[in-house]
Amino acid sequence: MPAPALAAMAKTAGKSLSDMERYWDQAKASVTKQYGYAAGSDRYYQAVMGIVKKMAGIEGMEPRRVGDAVRDAMPMIPAYRNDRKGA
Repeated sequence: MPAPALAAMAKTAGKSLSDMERYWDQAKASVTKQYGYAAGSDRYYQAVMGIVKKMAGIEGMEPRRVGDAVRDAMPMIPAYRNDRKGA
């Protein structure tokens, strides 16, 4: 589960992280069952994220706003913080 992305979407949608995690689990099951996409494929991830956004009510967000939400979550990602210490 992409926790930083879910945290950013939760903040944007005004939902709890536990709600977003529940949406994520439901979307994964739906994508596998309805579309037959294999976990790990690009189409699988895109479909899961699309369903999660719809469930959270942020389906129609402008790409810039989604990008802003993800950018705001970047400091929460340990690898991102470690890479930026010397910068």
